[in-house]
Amino acid sequence: MAILIQIVTPTETKNIELKTEPVTIGRSRSATCTILSEELLSRQHVEFYLHLSGSIMLKDLNSKNGTKLNDLKIQKETIFYIGDVVSVGKMNVTLDSSQMDEKELKLHTRPGQIPKPTLSNPDKSLTCLVHGLNFSEIDDPSKASKSLENNLSMESDKTRFKISRAGDSKGLLSKHKKKST
Repeated sequence: MAILIQIVTPTETKNIELKTEPVTIGRSRSATCTILSEELLSRQHVEFYLHLSGSIMLKDLNSKNGTKLNDLKIQKETIFYIGDVVSVGKMNVTLDSSQMDEKELKLHTRPGQIPKPTLSNPDKSLTCLVHGLNFSEIDDPSKASKSLENNLSMESDKTRFKISRAGDSKGLLSKHKKKST
């Protein structure tokens, strides 16, 4: 499947597929993705590439203004996960996981986190992929909700997952803070 890097600026959104060659973002025309509208971006600012392990790596290319990952300035190469946000000025870069298969979702999800469910055909049948559980081609949303309810009673110290009523495909799995006792 495809690994897409999504670049969002105030004036445009670009999706770039990450293959074997690194993807560079900068103001220079020699960058894989040229963004002229972001004045805090260096000519060759940041690079994304696939490591031999299959991980997506992020590297600042000695830029003048630096690169932030989840609001923290990066000092060295680091792994880029689904849900991470790379920011330079008003530009944000994320991973688009909509084209990833189950194996890629597991590989590119930060350890200890659960991939967000991906829903397809919410009107007729419901396909939900979450944390390695695949509920495919369930025609009746009430059965999907019951299956998820029975299979996903996950709790941690700070988070509880709540499954909404059948028919609510937008909020099939939602994250809620646990109430302190």
